[in-house]
Amino acid sequence: MPFTYKEKCFIKILRREKELGAKRICSEYHQKKWSVSSVRDLLRKIDKTGSVERKPGSGRPRSVRTQRNISRVSELICSQEDNPGTSKSPRDIEKVTGISRSSVRRIVKRDLRLNVFRRKKAQLLSDTDRQKSQVLQNVTATTMSA
Repeated sequence: MPFTYKEKCFIKILRREKELGAKRICSEYHQKKWSVSSVRDLLRKIDKTGSVERKPGSGRPRSVRTQRNISRVSELICSQEDNPGTSKSPRDIEKVTGISRSSVRRIVKRDLRLNVFRRKKAQLLSDTDRQKSQVLQNVTATTMSA
């Protein structure tokens, strides 16, 4: 079970101030149900680095959602101002850039914060419908002003 940040700081204080070992910490705080090996590993890290933070650069490196790829997708996903209708679909961007379609969608949603919308066709209004809507607007305007 991973430790919370507060628990890590608490264990660090116990180590520094009371100089407790892993077994002693686990026995005194048995209600926490920490494993001795996990506490021992954390104490080893605290003794080595003096911190409970992760090392910078640790973890799985980003391979696709880099700034370079984000800017490439940004250029392709949006229409240019002088040439409307030139936006590309995630499938087209995948072909051009070599970035997988799911990664393109992830970049668009998480990094560029764009949402998908589609235009829907609506029924055409007949002349009688237009007249009814104008009459309704006039009635509401007169009741609002009164």
